[in-house]
Amino acid sequence: MRPPENEPGPEELRELLDEEESKLLDQPEIPDDVKSELTERLERRREADTGEES
Repeated sequence: MRPPENEPGPEELRELLDEEESKLLDQPEIPDDVKSELTERLERRREADTGEES
């Protein structure tokens, strides 16, 4: 099955995911362990992005 043409590409999906996870970090009801995992995931993606750009 082919994705619809209006589906975001891989780069857009990554940006949307980063944005959503960043928003979650600002919410007080999110447990600290979840915030820690989200922070680590965001940092790994940023490191991977900077590694790809070099």
